[in-house]
Amino acid sequence: MIKLRPLSPDEKIAVAVPTRNRPSYLSILISCILNQTYTNWMLLINDQSDTPVDRDHALRDLFTLAKRTGHDVRIIRTDKGAERHQSAMEAVPEGIELILRIDDDMFPEPVFLENVLKPFRFFQSEPLAAVGGLHPEPGNGPMDLDIALRDPEWIPRFDKPDWRLQGHFYYNAPEILEAESLGGGAILYRRSAVVDTGGWAVPGYSDVAFREESDLCARLYARGYTMMITTEAI
Repeated sequence: MIKLRPLSPDEKIAVAVPTRNRPSYLSILISCILNQTYTNWMLLINDQSDTPVDRDHALRDLFTLAKRTGHDVRIIRTDKGAERHQSAMEAVPEGIELILRIDDDMFPEPVFLENVLKPFRFFQSEPLAAVGGLHPEPGNGPMDLDIALRDPEWIPRFDKPDWRLQGHFYYNAPEILEAESLGGGAILYRRSAVVDTGGWAVPGYSDVAFREESDLCARLYARGYTMMITTEAI
């Protein structure tokens, strides 16, 4: 384990998005990123689509808007597969320490980046390597959260919306919890810690069943790094 350098108050975040044939979802995600209250970020799109994303008119306009508002936008074309995405994340410019790996079907709230950064600011003496947010189950977005809150006794299954599972939905007050592994569709990593554990992808394993996050978190934990979840980052 290496000693992690202190982060600056306005540390730049590289928002790395793998996407494949879902331009509508990607458009919503980029719109959410453009509306973030934390504005020091750049965008890296790992495009695994059959038709390049920059041929979509709405996406092209969003990329242009991001550039005009001072954000670097980079699009990398790769074959499909999680391991290839992790390798593509190495294309993030040198000097950027924080990399947010986020799925293209996530709809983060405007304060997501601000809140997912908080643990790094609160626990500067900790070897904190990764932070995840709260992803209301089932699903990824506020629509599922609204359904669960209206009908807490019966919530839909994420893969079969018409089916119902009996259970209760609990929303905790803001808190930060230490974790041994992180899941979900958005995790903020410290690049130097990832490099110290062997890099983003382990050939022949990291792409198995798209479990690259489990692999990476296991290596971070074994190396002695800390991981946390913040319930404010939704």
